[in-house]
Amino acid sequence: MSVSTKIETSYSIIEIKDDIVYTTIKEGAELGIEEIKEGIKIRNELQHGKPMLTFTDIRNVYSITNEAREFAAKSKENAVLIIATAILTDSLSTKMMANFFIRFSKPITPYKAFKNKEKAIEWLKSFKKD
Repeated sequence: MSVSTKIETSYSIIEIKDDIVYTTIKEGAELGIEEIKEGIKIRNELQHGKPMLTFTDIRNVYSITNEAREFAAKSKENAVLIIATAILTDSLSTKMMANFFIRFSKPITPYKAFKNKEKAIEWLKSFKKD
């Protein structure tokens, strides 16, 4: 039986299901460092400080500041909550942006961009310890 916990903010829906944290960015969301910090705080509460696999759907994001991207990549407060992150996108330009972020920001934990949700989940599960 799977247990689900969900919190909604003005810019996202954060849900834990089957030991994966799913974050869905809402239509037209503009993300700055304050939104990233709020998301980390919410995830810390939901995860009880336990590192988990994370799946982030950025298909609806309008913009994210460079400062917010860097904080997400380099923040120790964020890294302690993440085993690995799969990013879901639906456009080539957004996937290229995500890959640019991964390559040049060098996140502390593994990140990978996908256009297919099932492949993203499969990749995440490869990090799961039995």
